[in-house]
Amino acid sequence: RWQQHSGAVSDLSFDKRGEYIASTSEDGTCVVQSLLSDERESHWHDRPLRAVALDPTYAKRRSRRVCCGGLGAQLVISSKGWLGQRDHTLHAGEGAITACRWAGDAIAWCNDRGMKVYDVEAQHRVTFVPRPATAARASDPTLSFHANGEVLMLAWGPVVKV
Repeated sequence: RWQQHSGAVSDLSFDKRGEYIASTSEDGTCVVQSLLSDERESHWHDRPLRAVALDPTYAKRRSRRVCCGGLGAQLVISSKGWLGQRDHTLHAGEGAITACRWAGDAIAWCNDRGMKVYDVEAQHRVTFVPRPATAARASDPTLSFHANGEVLMLAWGPVVKV
């Protein structure tokens, strides 16, 4: 049990090995905690966070990549480099980031306009799925990758897309 945040936790994400957990909070923090040691890394943002996706290979990569977004309308990938932590804004300006998931080289996220998928290795957007017309404005989407990491499922309001 850890108390990492001063606000309510909004999302959780695990790496593929199950060695690390990332959490985001309404207080604007993203914390990555080892489940096997006291190792912990914190990232601070100006606005409340709603979504987090941990690099599936986080445990074996030196770059230690984590992706998060929220009410600041930005999706940010934080990583470690030679000069410390580096933040890269992957997407901005289309409303709050409400969901985010990472499998293999793909990061998928939702905002007010719909869902986007980005290939982190090739560094380009793969696809865009518009917000379903039947999804209520107040409804938040649910994103999930199938266990094989190749099938992405999106539930938004009464609509489920695979």
